[in-house]
Amino acid sequence: MAKDSLTFRAKLDYLPKQLDPIVSYIKHLEERIQRLESQAFKKKKPAKTEGSEVWEAYSSVYKVRYGITPPRSAKTNSICKQLVDRLGKSEAIEIVKFFVYQNDAFYVKKMHPIQLCLNDAESLYTRRQTGKKISEKEARQLENTSDSVNSSQQYLRRKYGDG
Repeated sequence: MAKDSLTFRAKLDYLPKQLDPIVSYIKHLEERIQRLESQAFKKKKPAKTEGSEVWEAYSSVYKVRYGITPPRSAKTNSICKQLVDRLGKSEAIEIVKFFVYQNDAFYVKKMHPIQLCLNDAESLYTRRQTGKKISEKEARQLENTSDSVNSSQQYLRRKYGDG
């Protein structure tokens, strides 16, 4: 029995020497895996596009107003890019923020979908720059005034001629 236990101890002493190359190879593989994972992580992180920056601005303000993030799709990405094309990146970012805080009944009823921001981009830009919002009542008054002016011009042309 003593002979068996001596043989076992001799095997134990020899075993670490056999494992050294294996342990070394395992360490080498672990280092390689870490390098590959860090490279893969770097590749997965795409550069931000101008449209994605507009989306982030819209989404963050929308979440504050409604408590949820708006749905994102290829269509919303396209809309954000179109806003940048029409207004420039920095202005597009400011307009989407401005848009979500508009309390226009139509926007509120529809819950501020980004498509409406694109539809009204220039109008929103003007409102933001001038601080003016024309109410429906004011628009009707302007329309009535314009109609009155047109009628007066037509009357004067008939009465006095074009000259």
